[in-house]
Amino acid sequence: MTFNTLLELTDRCAGSVSIGINKHKNCYQSIDSYLDELVENDNASNLDDALRHLIIDTNSVIELYFYPNSPIGFCSIVHYDLSEAIQLALNYLNRISHES
Repeated sequence: MTFNTLLELTDRCAGSVSIGINKHKNCYQSIDSYLDELVENDNASNLDDALRHLIIDTNSVIELYFYPNSPIGFCSIVHYDLSEAIQLALNYLNRISHES
């Protein structure tokens, strides 16, 4: 299911789709401080306290960046589950397509 929904996401975006998985491990950073940096840099707008705790508890941070309408102006989703992150991105694309 994840592969097909990922293909759907890439087909529906005008620009690229990028996925980062557990990038905090690249620099021996705690997941908590890594999430703080994402929030500080405005790359985790969907991160609420409940989701933050689930990410920390699962020790898994998925970052999904996608450019829905052009190669300029991306959206980002942070989650602990790749399938759910992709589905959230598709839900967003559905919402904005209905608004235009």
